[in-house]
Amino acid sequence: MLLPARARSAVAALAALAVALTAAVVGLAAPASAEPSVEPAGPTVTVSKTTGLTDGETVTVRGSGFLPAGAATTGTRPPLAGKFTGVYVAFGRFADVWKPSANVASDARVAGDTKWAVLAEDMAVIGGAARGAIELRADGTFETELTLAQSQKLQEATGNWGVYTYPGGGAKHEPFETYTPLTFADPVVAPTVTVSKTTGLTDGETVTVRGSGFLPAGAATTGTRPPLAGKFTGVYVAFGRFADVWKPSANVASDARVAGDTKWAVLAEDMAVIGGAARGAIELRADGTFETELTLAQSQKLQEATGNWGVYTYPGGGAKHEPFETYTPLTFGTSPEPTPTPTSEPTPTSEPTPTPTPEPTPNPTPTTDPVCVADDSVASSTLAWGVKKSFVDYLTGPIAGGKVARTGVALEDGRFVWSKGTGTYAAGKGTVAFPGSLRFTGHHDELDMTFTDVRLVVVSATKAEIRIDADIKAYLGNPAQVLDDVVIGTVDLRGAVSTSGETTRIVNAPVTLAATGVPAFAGFYEAGDALEPVSATLTVTKVCDEPGTDGPGTGEPGTGEPTEAPAPAVSLGGDVEGTDVARGGTVSFTTTGLPSRASTSAEVHSDPVSLGSRRASATGSVTYTFKVPADFPKGKHTFVLTAAGVEGTVTRTFSVVGASEPTTTPSDGSTAEPSDTATTSDAPSCTARVVSGATLSWSIKDSFVSYIEGSIAQGSIATSGARRSGSTFTWSGGSGTFNATDVRGTARFSGSVTTTGHDGKLEVRFANPHVVVTGSTGQLVLDVSGVTLEGEDFAYTGITFATLALAGHGGTSGGKVAYSGVPATLTAAGAKAFSGFYTTGEQLAPVSFTLPLGAETDCTPDSGTLPTTGAEAAGLGGAAAALVVLGLGLVALQRRRARLEV
Repeated sequence: MLLPARARSAVAALAALAVALTAAVVGLAAPASAEPSVEPAGPTVTVSKTTGLTDGETVTVRGSGFLPAGAATTGTRPPLAGKFTGVYVAFGRFADVWKPSANVASDARVAGDTKWAVLAEDMAVIGGAARGAIELRADGTFETELTLAQSQKLQEATGNWGVYTYPGGGAKHEPFETYTPLTFADPVVAPTVTVSKTTGLTDGETVTVRGSGFLPAGAATTGTRPPLAGKFTGVYVAFGRFADVWKPSANVASDARVAGDTKWAVLAEDMAVIGGAARGAIELRADGTFETELTLAQSQKLQEATGNWGVYTYPGGGAKHEPFETYTPLTFGTSPEPTPTPTSEPTPTSEPTPTPTPEPTPNPTPTTDPVCVADDSVASSTLAWGVKKSFVDYLTGPIAGGKVARTGVALEDGRFVWSKGTGTYAAGKGTVAFPGSLRFTGHHDELDMTFTDVRLVVVSATKAEIRIDADIKAYLGNPAQVLDDVVIGTVDLRGAVSTSGETTRIVNAPVTLAATGVPAFAGFYEAGDALEPVSATLTVTKVCDEPGTDGPGTGEPGTGEPTEAPAPAVSLGGDVEGTDVARGGTVSFTTTGLPSRASTSAEVHSDPVSLGSRRASATGSVTYTFKVPADFPKGKHTFVLTAAGVEGTVTRTFSVVGASEPTTTPSDGSTAEPSDTATTSDAPSCTARVVSGATLSWSIKDSFVSYIEGSIAQGSIATSGARRSGSTFTWSGGSGTFNATDVRGTARFSGSVTTTGHDGKLEVRFANPHVVVTGSTGQLVLDVSGVTLEGEDFAYTGITFATLALAGHGGTSGGKVAYSGVPATLTAAGAKAFSGFYTTGEQLAPVSFTLPLGAETDCTPDSGTLPTTGAEAAGLGGAAAALVVLGLGLVALQRRRARLEV
């Protein structure tokens, strides 16, 4: 049967295969052609790590293909002359042209750790492992370790870092000459700190602190808190008294770190972000260095702490990086105890010594000039301070419409001037109290605060404090407060103090708002903000001895006869004629004529009030200060002083009267010039209208609402006491008052809009809005609270969330005030509610409101507001942190913002 062609081909192929296999089995196949010879691979070297190396690191080096090649690999020097000499394996810094095969001199090859790979039988010949011998196996391979130590010789060389191989023993064979480049990481410089003086320090002394090596280290030095969250946050530089265990990297709580003067070293571009030099910002240079000064003032808080005095550094902004945590111990000196002068023992004599007959001594001729000694008592001093110009300007401007009323305080060149200050000042320290008061009012007296009993406390040669008493009326959710002897500002005296004779002058010394002084401005400013500079004149009493006497007041001039010392006398407030003291005021009692350095104590009667005890000065004077309580009984009272060496008591009567009414006339009787910025006349009486049934409509910010309800946050918006129509939220039933004549008023609403997202992890609630109208402008005030994505609660009442541009958007007509589509601009305080995600000045959704006007009433609106500077509670930073994180929180901030800004 004839097969098809395809089948025949297949059969033929199978047959041929069978024949070939059979021939192979029985050896009948034709001889194969000769295999081509395979050249051995040339020498190769691998190094376990070649980049990012550190000084002293160890690497593993492996080589292959290092086989004998006749005369080219035969040594010319002992101990392996005439034999295969293997290969040197060296870490070093060789010149660009370095190869022995090119007859380059050996000084082009500066080597560090070096091994000599030779055959096993030759290792002992060259000195064994102790001399760097390693085995070069018969197959031409080796393996060894090299230590990459950068010796001084290597550091001074100018070649290329690498692992090099080349023939040993003087042989020259170019294939054995290999070079594997190495690169070292930039050297990591451990942070170090030096302090100009660390022992024998005095309270208030200033030292210079220098740091180096404070370089970014990735996530470890990246901040977790605003304002530098997500950025390199530098380092805090603090004088303080920290516990034995204090480091943030060990998760030690902040109360273990009791700090005084503190600076924050950040990159130059971030200094303004954290508030600038006024907030303690100093430059951390790109090379990781800084230099600053710290004042070592031992505050009461530091003295009460139990830790170790020192200069400390640690990462800023919530970062945790142990290398940044340094401690430089400080020791303060103590005043040495006086060494008593030894008294020599009399030498006995056998014979009695006759008593000489005294020669008459002529009376000394009195000198013309008396001998005078400066006392430490301050009898009359002045203080000039503008408090805070922006605050005064705001109060007396068209929005607040307020004034500053002065009692016993003058006004000169925009600064308030206190006079007749009394107290003590010696050796660069002292306290001087000034009579008089300032009352700040605004918004139809809705804002009302009074400063009294101003005191300048000089702590050291470089630092002072301004202390006050303050009575602050409740305002916009801030409770009423009575502050007693609080530090409102710290004064930097460096370069501002001069002394001539008995007078010390302080000229334009910078003043910084203290944390304890923040409530005195109703939270208007933050601790660390700059206040106005202060000037003062402190003149101590000068007491003179008459010439020719044995001491002050001890006898007639030129005689040795004692005379009766004058009885101690008490002056009241520096004015011996003054007898009336107002409730809430302060009075100083200065007693003179006491024995030098006498111990004293004092009380105020009728019901005894102790004023403590003090030692009189060298010239016999002492001053006690008494702050009259607001409820102290009116009428006559007595200052009673008891002194060592004085029979009986020294007394002075005075009368307590009601608090004096504020005037704009200085207490010296002169007429004060009117001021546009510090004092205005009383606001004229006016009539307002009751507001009831008011409505407010607002959409917050369109992009924010879209984000909450969009695919990323997948959240929802709920209302309580407000209603929603589309994207607009409406509050109704608002009440308040409105003065149509001055176009001023306030309407307050109840109800909230709550936004939630990310499965309820993010919540922000906008509640209880107020609309404040002040002419052509206005403010939208809100309560903001919620929960951050980190699970932290936050809440703040009365944020001035937005400013309103009312002009051209409505007005008063037909018994109502109506504005529609009013542009709303985010304030700094409002921006904090978004943690800076939206910036100050950005546009929010427009606002519309209607205020129906009813019956007449007094011009005392339900509420008002002050534009803030963003100094809201720290909890708001948490709100921002919540809003910044979109989706799973893994997208960059700019991308998140882009998604919101649709």
